Amino acid sequence: MTKHPVALAIALALSVPVALSGCDSTANLTEQEHIQRAKDFQDKGKLQGSIVELKNALQKNPDSAGARLLLGQIYLKTRQGAEAEKELNRAQQLGANREVVQPLVGEALLLMGEYQRVLDEIQPGDQTSPTNRARTLQLRGHALLKLGKLKEGCDMFQQSRAVDARIPQTYWGLAQCAVAERDMKQARAWLDEAIKLPSEQAGTRMFIGDWEQLNNNPQAALAAYGEVLKSEPDNLEALQNRITLNLKAGQVEAARIDIEQVEKLMPKSAPAYYLRALLLFQQKNFPATQSALQEVFKTMPGHLPSTLLAGATAYELGSYEQAESHLQRYLARYPGQAYATRILAATQIKQNQAAKALETLAPLLTPDSRDVQALTLAGEASRANQDSARATEWFARAAAIDPKNAALRTRMGINHLAEGDFPHGLPELQAAAAMTPKQHEADNLLVLAYLEQQQFDKALSVIQTMEKKLPGNPAVGVLRGQAYTGKGDFVRARSSFEAALATDPDFYPAIASLAQLDLYEKKPDAARKRFEGVLDKHKNHLQALLALAQLEALQKNTPEAQDWLKKAIGAHPNALEPRQRLVSLYIDNQDYPRALALANETLQANPDSLVALDLMGTAQLAAGQAGIELLSRFFHFGLVRRKGRADLSNP
Repeated sequence: MTKHPVALAIALALSVPVALSGCDSTANLTEQEHIQRAKDFQDKGKLQGSIVELKNALQKNPDSAGARLLLGQIYLKTRQGAEAEKELNRAQQLGANREVVQPLVGEALLLMGEYQRVLDEIQPGDQTSPTNRARTLQLRGHALLKLGKLKEGCDMFQQSRAVDARIPQTYWGLAQCAVAERDMKQARAWLDEAIKLPSEQAGTRMFIGDWEQLNNNPQAALAAYGEVLKSEPDNLEALQNRITLNLKAGQVEAARIDIEQVEKLMPKSAPAYYLRALLLFQQKNFPATQSALQEVFKTMPGHLPSTLLAGATAYELGSYEQAESHLQRYLARYPGQAYATRILAATQIKQNQAAKALETLAPLLTPDSRDVQALTLAGEASRANQDSARATEWFARAAAIDPKNAALRTRMGINHLAEGDFPHGLPELQAAAAMTPKQHEADNLLVLAYLEQQQFDKALSVIQTMEKKLPGNPAVGVLRGQAYTGKGDFVRARSSFEAALATDPDFYPAIASLAQLDLYEKKPDAARKRFEGVLDKHKNHLQALLALAQLEALQKNTPEAQDWLKKAIGAHPNALEPRQRLVSLYIDNQDYPRALALANETLQANPDSLVALDLMGTAQLAAGQAGIELLSRFFHFGLVRRKGRADLSNP
């Protein structure tokens, strides 16, 4: 059957050779004694111990064909193809039987991905025994499958079975053929035949575990991999598969134990770093995940599972261009892979590339698609593309598949509200809030919607529920205060804001809300004192600086207002809002030269910003200097920004 790309790539990963000890109790053992110890370790499944003993044997006799042959076989079990090929070829040069060695070399070439070399170099001869002929045929069958020649490969497996029906690998190939034909029952039948054979039972159980995964039976898959590890505790592929399944199931501790086993077997190796990165990603430690992946790329820059994980990690860290680069590289090898496609689309949405995101998602948006995440992302992209009707369709399809998905109902509510459709939006948010007794996002949005609709009593009712979900959260107090303000009950409003401030003395929304009440009650000095208090603790607090500027402007203290805005610009040179306000203030006072100078400076620093371009146009129009060139730039810029929407076709 088709191996999971993660498992396949890990199996091909390079390991760090085990260091040899020169001063221990085995120093006086003979070559044959080391070989016997290696066989004993092999019988116990301690393959790394076997490797150490065989290397010790070869130190004492580099020309031992038997030691090199056995070492090559052990490397095959640890899935180290290049090392296996080297030792097997050397064993043949030293006198090992070619008929014995060649099928083993074929296995090594398969592990290395050298599929054409298998076809060119591994062929049965006139003197080849029936068993080795059957083994050679199945090796060629696997190579043909990997080269995309399904029929030829499957025919080769049938020929192998006809020559000798006792080769387990032949049944593995036949099972892969059945999977390719979507005949899962027949695939399992072939594996059941293989498990009856006395050899390669661990390998057969690996395929059974993979079959269980393909049939969405994770517990049965875990059991199969567990059986492999009972006989071969050093089996890297079984460990990796069990780690992946446990992480997917949230069994972090079980995964951690297996990861430590891999790190013990292969310290500082690419597989160990990759598996550690998987664990760190699950724990949401994204910087550490990134560091672990960098270690993988030092020795395996093309490791595709790490490339996918690097893309997901970069997305979580907000490095969207880097995420897109990793994900595009992965999808070039595995086009249409659902997880990578979804992350890439989410990345494109974050970069304001909504039309591009819809193109990316197209393979997952078939008429019979049941991919809730893809459908939801399509809704997000359509909404970002200002196509609310289409967004509603995508969200509705997703909700029909997963009606109890609170996050999805929340998105549907937001989309309806964005269209001004409160009769449909509010019930969606109400349903989402009822589904999430321990979450508050839907409640918060519902309160804001009620406040906008001036349904203050309904807002207060939801706020009461929110308070149970978020005890002691000052934001709840601010929302309550806003509702009472809307009702005209300023006493209760002030009490609510003060209660929020008592919970968190630095909570700026509560401070700003109290200042607004001060202004309403004609107490500008009290409002000013509140904002100055913020600056006493946080001298560059942007919102406090802007609030003081606005306060002075309201009182016609233009020079003071300008001073506060200049301070805000100095403290936050990349922020556009203080520049916008200062340009507006200059224009209000007919100080056009300063307005033009500041607007031009802002545009030079932000040439791709529509806000900066609009600011420049406003200043020039106010000064009577707007010309054809500026208007053309503005028109062209707007077309570029909207190009995705103009070219969008329905997916």
